Amino acid sequence: MKRTFGLSLLCVLVSAGIFIWLGSGKAATATVTFNKDVAPIIQKNCQICHRPGEVAPMSFMSYKEVRP
Repeated sequence: MKRTFGLSLLCVLVSAGIFIWLGSGKAATATVTFNKDVAPIIQKNCQICHRPGEVAPMSFMSYKEVRP
C-alpha cells in the first residue's frame, strides 16, 4: 500500500513538473498588420459585395474604408 501511494505521488509530481516546464516557454507574438493578415480575408470573403456599385452599402477596398 505504501509503495502504491509513493509511486502515485511520484507520477503526479513528475507530471506536474513536466507540465510546468512545457508551459513556461513564451509563445511567439507576431504583429498583426492589415495588409498581411486582414486584407486577404476581406478580399476573399467581403469584397465581392463590398465594392463601389455593388449590393453592400459601403466599400471595403482599402484600409481607410474598412477602418471604422
